[in-house]
Amino acid sequence: MNNFIRNKNIHIIGISGNEGSAILDYINGQNPSSVTGHDFISENEMERNFKLWHKNITESEKEELWQKFNRSISTIKLNIDKNYLKSIDKADIIFVPQSWRLYSQNNKLLSLFNQKPGSFYNLTRLYLEKSKAFKIAVTGTVGKGSTSYLIYQILKKNLPGKNIYFAGNETWNIQIGDKIDSLSKEDILVLEVSHRQLQDGLENGPDIAVFTNLYPNHMDELSFNEYNEIKLKLLTLQSNKNISILNYDDSYLWQLKGKLKSKIIFFSLKDISQNDPQIQYHFDQLIKSNPAHYPANILAASAASLRLNISIESILQTLPSTRTLPARIELIENINSIKIYDDIKSTTPWAGLAALVKLGQNTILICGGSTKNIDYKEFVNTAKMNAKYIICLESQLSKIIKKDLNPDILKITGSLDEALKIALKLAAPNDNILISPSAGFFYSQFIKGKKSIRRLLRARPSII
Repeated sequence: MNNFIRNKNIHIIGISGNEGSAILDYINGQNPSSVTGHDFISENEMERNFKLWHKNITESEKEELWQKFNRSISTIKLNIDKNYLKSIDKADIIFVPQSWRLYSQNNKLLSLFNQKPGSFYNLTRLYLEKSKAFKIAVTGTVGKGSTSYLIYQILKKNLPGKNIYFAGNETWNIQIGDKIDSLSKEDILVLEVSHRQLQDGLENGPDIAVFTNLYPNHMDELSFNEYNEIKLKLLTLQSNKNISILNYDDSYLWQLKGKLKSKIIFFSLKDISQNDPQIQYHFDQLIKSNPAHYPANILAASAASLRLNISIESILQTLPSTRTLPARIELIENINSIKIYDDIKSTTPWAGLAALVKLGQNTILICGGSTKNIDYKEFVNTAKMNAKYIICLESQLSKIIKKDLNPDILKITGSLDEALKIALKLAAPNDNILISPSAGFFYSQFIKGKKSIRRLLRARPSII
């Protein structure tokens, strides 16, 4: 049993979520004396909410996980619905999901605990500090999920006999809270890490850190300087025994040369000489190896994989068969030679533009959501040159971009099903429809509690 758990009054926030339930799995493995789970949903909503946040698995797998979770919560105290956060002041240690700051009812009480060393943990902190596994952590504004998943697939294919795990920020992936204590030094844990996961008292850096890029993001929560400082924590917590793999083409990251304790390895699309010598020699082969992936992500993943003694030849053999994550330029339907791509995990203007440019000018973009106080001038200028049409759902984003886009190219509507109807009417054979929010909270505003993209498309006669 870990000393920091023993005889402590433990409270878990967001118990039914992807992270909260994984934290409960971890805590239960410690034979705790007192655990209280918190959630602001009612008891009747518990099963639905649990299954909603455990995605990308079959219904039978969801049911099996739910039954396990239901047994677990029957052994602890639950403060839910109107009792949410009751007795939280009695906690010795609070475990939180990364999203806790987004809910106003949390800020007053939980922020006080966040100031106390050793009293505040999230799942990523547990992965990095309590697991003995060799850890590769990937962060950045754009591409961190795709890059981490690429690394995972390359390692899984080329290190037979090794236990390789993928976890962290990727909410459509089932977490491994129950395995944290059992992982050995021979196991490898690949993590996608968001800025919110770096804010809650993290003390240890990963063995290998990969940093994709830095753009102004979440400006509704903090300043760009604050955002940078939080993101860079993943690097500054590393030691001289660790490795940092950085994007040389990003001016913020290039300037870190000589300023970190860790050994720095650069990757670059613009200056081939800055890459690992093996990547330099096979540069063209690498970036063309799988058109579904962004070239920068391929370079970053290759640089990380080389550090684990996987040959460049093996990487080149593996890349063509690697997959993208769900909802990252994922081709989900082809209707009358019109391809429809799900890219709803692209929640920044830069991610949306990257997908749009990749697919080409015969693409109709469906976007919308919270702008997070980001400047959208670049988005507007690039989108109007690269999109056939832009359909924006009514939101903060639509209010901003309608000032600078001609009604001939911009269509504004109130729902995702109506946006799909408009897109299918405007599209010609061989066109693409790209659902790429390019802004925040698209899922919660336009999908959660409603029909998913796939369900809308399956009910095709109603949207055509």
